[in-house]
Order: sequence, then C-alpha cells, then structure tokens
Amino acid sequence: METEEEKRVRLQKDAETKQIKRENETENEKNERLITVKEQMSVKRTIKKLEKQEKLKKERAERIEVLKKVMPFVVRKGGEFKNVEPFKLGKRDKICKGCGAKHYRTEKRQQDGTYTSCCKQGKIKMEAGVPDYPQNLKDLMTKKYKNDKYVKVFDANKRMINSSLSCAHMYAKNVNLAPGVPYLKIQGKVLHKMPRTYIPSGDNATFAGQNYIVDSAEATVARVQAGLKNNIKLNEELMKELDETIREVNIFAQAYTMLKETMEKQKAHEAATGEKSNELRLVFKGKPNAKRNYDRVEAENEIALVYTPGPDGEIPRDDINGIHVLNL
Repeated sequence: METEEEKRVRLQKDAETKQIKRENETENEKNERLITVKEQMSVKRTIKKLEKQEKLKKERAERIEVLKKVMPFVVRKGGEFKNVEPFKLGKRDKICKGCGAKHYRTEKRQQDGTYTSCCKQGKIKMEAGVPDYPQNLKDLMTKKYKNDKYVKVFDANKRMINSSLSCAHMYAKNVNLAPGVPYLKIQGKVLHKMPRTYIPSGDNATFAGQNYIVDSAEATVARVQAGLKNNIKLNEELMKELDETIREVNIFAQAYTMLKETMEKQKAHEAATGEKSNELRLVFKGKPNAKRNYDRVEAENEIALVYTPGPDGEIPRDDINGIHVLNL
C-alpha cells in the first residue's frame, strides 16, 4: 500500500507524462482525445442524472409511506373506502338567539341559546346589507317562483347571474395542492379597483358596477350578450327584474346610480354653459366621520362620495361643492 508521498509523486509523474503527450500529439490525435473526453463527460452526466432521479423517486416513496400512516385520507383513493357510514349532523333547525342563524342539532349551543361560529355568542352585530331578503330572490332560490321558466333558467345559471349582477369581481389563482375540498383564503380587507367607465356598444360590455350607471334596459342587454359569448342563454325579462331589484336594495348599486345622476347634471351644465365636463370619481368611505384616507377604504360601506379631483388629482376638502354625498 503506497504512502501519501508515493501517491503524490505518482500523480505528479502521471500529469507530466500526459502533458508531454498532449504537446507532441498531432491535430487528429488531439481531436480524437477531445471527442473521447466529451463522450466520457456525457456518460458521467447521464449516470449522475439517473442516480438523482432514483434518489428522488426513493425519497418520494418514503414520504408517501409516512403520509399513509399520518394522513391516510390524503394518499388513498376514494375507491378504497368501502362500507363507510355517513356522518350525520341532524336537522338544521336550531336558531341562534344572538343573530337568528340556523344551526345543526349536533352543533354546540351555549347556555343562553347562542352559538360561537356565527356571531360569537351575540357579540358580532351584522348591520351591513338589506334588512330582509327580497321576496322574488327567495322564491327563485326555493323554486317557489310563479314563473317556472324563470326558475329553470335561474337554477341552471345561478353562478353566471350572480357574477353579472355583482358590483365587483374577484379572481383567484388556482394552486394544486393535496386532494380535498377547494377553498379560498382571504387575509385582511378586500379592496376593489374600478376600471374606466364606458357605455356598452358593439363588442364592448360594461363591467360589474358600471352596469348600474347605465339604464336598466341597457345593462340587461349587455348582461344577456355577455352570457351568449359564454354559450349561456339568459332570460332578458328575468335579468331586467333582478337588475331592478338590486338597484332598489343594494347600497353599492345605489352609489353607482348616484354617479350616473351626477354625470347627467354635468352633461346638462356642459350643454347650458359650453364648458367641458369635469372628471368625476366615485369612492366608498367606511364611516361618515372617519379621516379621509382613500388609500385604505373600509370594507363596510356606509357612505359614498362622488367628487371632482383638483388639477393634480388631489382630493378636495369637505367644503368643496364638487363632493356629492350619499348616506347608505
């Protein structure tokens, strides 16, 4: 067995021999040597790649074995479960005395008749929204509406109708994780940025709250046409009725309607004086007496303002007549 010194001498001598050989080799010998080295490196890379794949495959198999012990419902197929008894919650007929929400019989109720999951035992008071659900929407949801044709269209296209009547849209990027019930997790407040408003014409269609700025009939036609682009045929009479209902009970739709009325006043002023109309902006404010911080608009809307911005886009003070207020 050679010592460290003998090994060092051998390697040095071998390197010198190869160096002398490379210096004296012909052009053809050099090309052959480079090709051989290239092939050897390619073989080494392939072997290294295969070894890495085998290592990853082995690690994945080990993780799956661990998951089978810890979370068997994640890795096993649904077909493997046989003779599983359904988990029953009972009837949903228990009413919370704090907020009136319905609960299942198996849910835990406090001694005072309230629940924690809905209103935190009566601590949370829901003041936003309408006092009562519109009767026509109730009948459509429960399939008790007088017109069976409307019920069928509504039941088959509830999601499309809900989106077309909404004042804003939300999109989520799908992330494929472990199997299970899909959900959307929101942290903090949600703010919506309204795009430039325009009247529907040709292939253009209004978006979200813009539909409440134009006339109800125009908005209905725009919604029906948008549905046709997605191969969904909506009933025009039903959509017009729902549009009128939302305009009557929804505070956001009323704010957009206020913007429409302000725009009409601006146009009348322009026709009478010949002056160019001012730019208008619509903003929702959380509390009437709160500080005017428009970069952090509250999610609970109690007041809406339409104002004319200054020369540099600044927001006017309360004493400027260009602000129109709607208490919601």
